[in-house]
Amino acid sequence: MRRRAIPLVCIAALALASTKAAGQAPGTLEEALAQLESLEADRGRTLSEVEGLVEQRDLARHRLRQRVRAFYRMRRAGSLPLSRGFDSLIRHQARVDRLEHLVSRDARALATLSSRVSALGAESERLEGEVAAEQREVAARRRVEEARAQELFMLSEMIEDP
Repeated sequence: MRRRAIPLVCIAALALASTKAAGQAPGTLEEALAQLESLEADRGRTLSEVEGLVEQRDLARHRLRQRVRAFYRMRRAGSLPLSRGFDSLIRHQARVDRLEHLVSRDARALATLSSRVSALGAESERLEGEVAAEQREVAARRRVEEARAQELFMLSEMIEDP
């Protein structure tokens, strides 16, 4: 009886030590899963922000195209409003200046949106790589834990079968 108790105590101590070490290790499966979840959430936020910015960029591109066309037509008119008087010419020039300002502002906004979309695209690709690496890490940790469980089961079977 005493001979059977010693291996049983040793296996129990080994199992307790391995679960304690696994629970306190800085790289546990739970921490890896939490990190993976965090990375996937960041990637989701980045992708949704990219989608929103792409829509804004398309609207800005459309608005810029319309204003450039209007600006071109007004510029092409030149001094045509002079026939209606000096006040008409001044109002025309003010509209041309205002449209020119709007076109330049829209062009800057479009450039900013495009650079932001590019930066977020790069960030999304980086996060995609990190998520893939973390998924591989989680799979490896699961295999290790399954191997530990299998080993403990085999040891317990060996003890039960003298």
